[in-house]
Amino acid sequence: SRRHLARHLARHPELRAPRKRVALREVVALQHYIAVDLEDLSLPEGRRRSDDIFSGASGDVCEQLLLDAARSVFVVEDQNFDFSKELRAHSLELQRDTAEVEQLRQGLA
Repeated sequence: SRRHLARHLARHPELRAPRKRVALREVVALQHYIAVDLEDLSLPEGRRRSDDIFSGASGDVCEQLLLDAARSVFVVEDQNFDFSKELRAHSLELQRDTAEVEQLRQGLA
């Protein structure tokens, strides 16, 4: 929403610079996609815009997000969430250590 964007720009005025326009568009796009995913949680399955499956104890964990986590880096309030870094820290490889990787993934979910 515009209110969220205005708050973000207030915290990061450097994004207003012309050379940062791509970064700003990426922030706006990510914000939109997250809002759509969150809204989908409240809709009946037949009205959702994606076929994503939600699981977890409260049914609010997107399985696609978990699948993407192994190749993604997420930064939330300046805290990095990097699954590949976690794998390296535990000396695990996706192809070789499938059971251990799954345990680690479940522990982070």
